Amino acid sequence: MTIQSAIDAHPEGVTFCIHRGTYRLTEPLQPKTGQRFIGVRRPIVSGARILSSFVRREPYWVAGGQTQEDSTNPQGVCRPTTYTGCQYAEGVFLGDRNLWQVTSLEELVPGSFYFDYAADEIYLADDPGGHTVEASVVSHAFASWPAKRVVLRGLVIEKFATPAKGSAVGGWAARNWLIEKNEVRWNHGIGICVGRGTEVRGNRVHDQGQMGVCGGGGRGIVFENNVVTHNNTEGFEWGWEAGGSKFIGSKGLLVRGNRFSHNVGTGLWTDTGNSGTRYIGNRIEHNAGAGIYHESSSSAVIRDNVIIGNGTGAGGWDRAGILIGTSTDVEIFDNVVKKNAGGIFAKQHGASPLISGLDVHDNVIVMCMGSTGLEVGQGIEADAVYSGKRNRFERNTYLVGADQTTWWRWRQEARTRAEWRQFGNDTKGRFGTTKC
Repeated sequence: MTIQSAIDAHPEGVTFCIHRGTYRLTEPLQPKTGQRFIGVRRPIVSGARILSSFVRREPYWVAGGQTQEDSTNPQGVCRPTTYTGCQYAEGVFLGDRNLWQVTSLEELVPGSFYFDYAADEIYLADDPGGHTVEASVVSHAFASWPAKRVVLRGLVIEKFATPAKGSAVGGWAARNWLIEKNEVRWNHGIGICVGRGTEVRGNRVHDQGQMGVCGGGGRGIVFENNVVTHNNTEGFEWGWEAGGSKFIGSKGLLVRGNRFSHNVGTGLWTDTGNSGTRYIGNRIEHNAGAGIYHESSSSAVIRDNVIIGNGTGAGGWDRAGILIGTSTDVEIFDNVVKKNAGGIFAKQHGASPLISGLDVHDNVIVMCMGSTGLEVGQGIEADAVYSGKRNRFERNTYLVGADQTTWWRWRQEARTRAEWRQFGNDTKGRFGTTKC
């Protein structure tokens, strides 16, 4: 009996115990409302099949009959734009090593593969002998529609050929689900994506091709005590949409007690129409983009987070440990923001809404590069943001490098500590130096 046949044979609300082993799907699972899937001793739910038949075609090894190409491909934007391999969802794994996809046979080297879609053939430069070689063939593990209140616990979910912006687990239609204590790894698109009322707790989400987690479109989403690390392995342009996470249109989103680290892109990103967001007690470190980016949204609380070493792959103002973009009513306090490529920064990069109600207080900000402050983009009336909009920095502690004096930015210019305070910022703040 397959997992899907067991689902089909039982009513809503049934609990399935999935015992240790590898379960290779041939199509996405379609759970029913209220069903629970509980892993016993870490069973693997895989979207890949084993490739066991290769022919030698000097200097390569070739597997034929590979008809798994997704008709919706290609999708996404790669980095650099001259590379297009990230747009194709089909992956190849050599002994659990995710091989890099090249787009021409001339580029093929050890550690990579070439998929000749016209001939339905996969080429390897590595000798497959003595290794398990797998190719991802199924797009999703658990489809989210129309089932509600599904529970997934204790599973390893891996190697799905998930298209860009698609997720191996769930989707925005995953409403009131509970996803906890799973390991989600080596999927091409996004690992876990959820909708209204879903709780995602205690998972390890790593090495997704595009992005770790996402959510939106509703109220009451909770991400708590997860580890989200080393995502965007397939070379997506992370300004487009890649890295640790992205949330759109959420209401009352709670992100608490997680670790987001070493993602190639932004660590935590709320973009467009989010309100009531709470980022509390997270550890966010060594992501290529900003640690936290709250963009084109409204009310948020960002507190008690430790944010270290982010933004080193970004440019301009996007390098901040905490970045606010064209958003209103954001309170940022009691965070440690240490040695990122920028401090705590806000940018008015669109005409509406104007940044207002920005309250940055009682943080420890350690800077060896970048700035803390507020910048207004070209074509926008700066006075409308700087004057009378209740945007303030107060009672923060700064430890900055001794190699320069202008660590702050206000009214479109770099500012010294004295100038920063003359504009009414951190009149009760503390200032010192740090070794850089």
